[in-house]
Amino acid sequence: MEGADFVSVYHPLINEKLVKTIHEGSKKVYAWTVDDESSMYRLLRQNIEVIITGKPAVLQGIMLKIQRECGKDY
Repeated sequence: MEGADFVSVYHPLINEKLVKTIHEGSKKVYAWTVDDESSMYRLLRQNIEVIITGKPAVLQGIMLKIQRECGKDY
């Protein structure tokens, strides 16, 4: 994938092996369209760069909850 900076993947197809393979190619992983909370949690823990969602307030709330659990104050 010459010239590409990222790979956009339908979120149910994303797993650890796929993320590792894409990152080894020096590309970023974009997940789409993630609107359910369980998938948001799963993807936030998989070290991807972008989550595309129709529910940004839900995603932001989950991110803040994870940050508090980790003891980080942003």
